[in-house]
Amino acid sequence: MIDKRLFVGMATLFALTITIYSPALRLGFVELDDNIYVSRNPYVEAGLTKASIVYALTTFDSGNWIPVTWLSYLIDATCFGIRPAAFHATNVLLHAFNVVLLFAWLTRQSKSVWRSFAVATLFAVHPLHVESVAWVGERKDVLSMFFFLWMLIAYQAYSCRPNYWRFGIVITAFALGLLSKSMLVTAPVLLCLIDLWPGSTWDSDEPLAILPKPTRPRWLQIGEKIPLLLMSITIGLVTIKAQGSGPTTAFTSLSRIPTGYRIGNAVTAYAWYIAKTFVPLDLCVMYSHPMLNLSWSYAGLSALLLIGIVVFIGLRYRQQPFLIFGGLWFLISLLPVIGLLQVGTQAYADRYSYLPQIGLLIAVVWQTERWLQLLSVHRLTAVSFLSAAVIAFSVITIRQIGYWESTGTLWNRAIVASPDNWEAHRQLGMICLQQQRFDEANRHLQSVIEINPNLPDVLSSMGWIHQQRAELSEAQVLYQRSLALNPGNEFSIRNLVLVLKQQRKTADALPYLLLYTQRRPSDVNMLNQLGLIYARSGDFERARVQFTQAKQAAPNDLPTRTNLGLALSELGKLDEARLNLQMVVDAQPQDANARVNLGMALVRLGRKDEARQQFETAIQINPNDEEAKAQLESINQPGSKQTP
Repeated sequence: MIDKRLFVGMATLFALTITIYSPALRLGFVELDDNIYVSRNPYVEAGLTKASIVYALTTFDSGNWIPVTWLSYLIDATCFGIRPAAFHATNVLLHAFNVVLLFAWLTRQSKSVWRSFAVATLFAVHPLHVESVAWVGERKDVLSMFFFLWMLIAYQAYSCRPNYWRFGIVITAFALGLLSKSMLVTAPVLLCLIDLWPGSTWDSDEPLAILPKPTRPRWLQIGEKIPLLLMSITIGLVTIKAQGSGPTTAFTSLSRIPTGYRIGNAVTAYAWYIAKTFVPLDLCVMYSHPMLNLSWSYAGLSALLLIGIVVFIGLRYRQQPFLIFGGLWFLISLLPVIGLLQVGTQAYADRYSYLPQIGLLIAVVWQTERWLQLLSVHRLTAVSFLSAAVIAFSVITIRQIGYWESTGTLWNRAIVASPDNWEAHRQLGMICLQQQRFDEANRHLQSVIEINPNLPDVLSSMGWIHQQRAELSEAQVLYQRSLALNPGNEFSIRNLVLVLKQQRKTADALPYLLLYTQRRPSDVNMLNQLGLIYARSGDFERARVQFTQAKQAAPNDLPTRTNLGLALSELGKLDEARLNLQMVVDAQPQDANARVNLGMALVRLGRKDEARQQFETAIQINPNDEEAKAQLESINQPGSKQTP
């Protein structure tokens, strides 16, 4: 029979969570992975079909293998269509269930309803979790936590009465969690951490667990984690493969962020998560990585803070073992995303705290309760302290939810919270660029370069802005700077070629054009550009090769057929030339230039009557066509020999 206090606590927590996050139901999708996962994903739009299920089970889109999360999107789409409110409602419900499950698990594990309720309440309303709940694209956080907490509850049952059936439930819940998000790879270690305390005490007067002490020997407790560990390793390797798949890898190379800087940022990140747990202000969607601009003084202070916390825990671990439990939970569960294997451009992220913060909250709540007991503070006063913290966090959380109204509000908030946030400036610059607000775009991108001058895509985008303004010299410099950092940037190569040609710097454009066509052998426009350079230099054979390659890529492309026909004509391959030029005329009978080109080829073939007809038709189409008039006059002269 369920304890009345437990039932009331669960109902209260569920209602509180739903109330605090109800504004999320009015949010739409944002152009930050939501388009990849839902709003512009044709498989999700189709709902539960055979093709979409296969996609969900196999895709590495978004740089992850998360089939269970994909299936949850498909279920939402099947039931409700692509309605933002439905997807947000699922996230909110999952978070509410997670709060209730956390309370249920921790109460049974610690035999302390009050402390467990405090931990679950703070977890429910903490502003750091807004990103995981209000962001449709981050469904994987709340979904993986849902299965993780069921795994903990199942493990409790297994620890009391071990059998294969109960352990099978543990494995199943863990598998579903891993397939929702690979963040759970540290779960086997967390279970070992839980094993250390059953039947012992968290403090001097209250047991950690009401569960009977396991009769399983220690070697068996460790051995039973091996299947879970193998699952973690497998999913970890698949995730690494997924992150490295696609046209560009999600991993940041050691050349861009050396090992020392990664360690420095990791130490800083640990301190940041601790600080934001207590003072969750200036939160935003992205905290850009300092890269080589890491503040070593700040990293040093962070290291001292962590050392101080470790020393304090070490001195008190016998009297307050909950400190080392919570601290190790936090340190271990945060390891996969702390930045030693850097993915993306963030230094840290609110969403990464969703699982690790449980350990911090356990340590803080148990330690606070102990201090209040030592000070003989009345329980009502302690409730007042908790209520004040919950109210303060709730106000911040509701405000934080509002920033997810649109992509623009997200990134504008990021700049307000962190003025030197180069990633926010970059994203706003790209938004302005798409809207052709070139001045604003250039201002944001210039801010990025001032903070982080070694971003080739930003330099390319700035080059494109100058290109649109016909500021060709400035565009050329920016494209060349971009290519110095990333020689394979096809956008920069392509546009640099066009800029150089506009400046009549054909010789300078040629090597870039050769490089581009080697990388993109099916780009018809650039193949034609290369062929025209050869043709204008008199190398018609090389021009023919490029035009032929372009024709193979796009058999019905008329400019390609025209260029190929003219090159073949210059090479004396007149029948082939006529066939290509005739196709252009057949496709565009009202194109005077096409008829002139065909007429000139017919003259070379000695078919003057047919040529005359083409020139006359061209003049009918365009009475001012001087070339057609000159060619017609030339073949009408008795005994004339036509030379085009």
